[in-house]
Amino acid sequence: MTAVPADVSRVVVEAEVDGARRWAERHGWDLALGAGLLLDVRMLHPADSGRLLLRGAFDGYRALPPTWLFLDPETEEMTAGAWPSPGPVGGQASIFHSVGIICAHFSRRAYTVENGPHEWGGLTNWANVREGIHAENVGEMLAAVAAHLRHSPGRIG
Repeated sequence: MTAVPADVSRVVVEAEVDGARRWAERHGWDLALGAGLLLDVRMLHPADSGRLLLRGAFDGYRALPPTWLFLDPETEEMTAGAWPSPGPVGGQASIFHSVGIICAHFSRRAYTVENGPHEWGGLTNWANVREGIHAENVGEMLAAVAAHLRHSPGRIG
């Protein structure tokens, strides 16, 4: 999709994950960066204490935003039961709109070219978008997810 070599994206992601790991540990989240530039983030849902698996795919990163998906922690399939339900955050809409879309500039599937609801100047403009919640690195992205997760009343399915 982009001309960013995988080894370049990996160096950037590894550096950002190293910084985010300390934050994640303080919040009881576990981060694991695997092959294929996939970051698995495991945590508990604050409303029901059920396990969650958030997977980020970082191909083309930083030219393109990552793809973030909640997956069933057992089957690693995208299901409604794996997806947090939306709850208002300080009078703003949740980034958890529907199964398959984290609606934020740092989530690839939020863009129209990925069948999402937003244009925002295209995928390569993601770091310049100032609408809604803003996050420029892995740690900030996870903190944004955590903020919205705290207001989620449960699961979509």
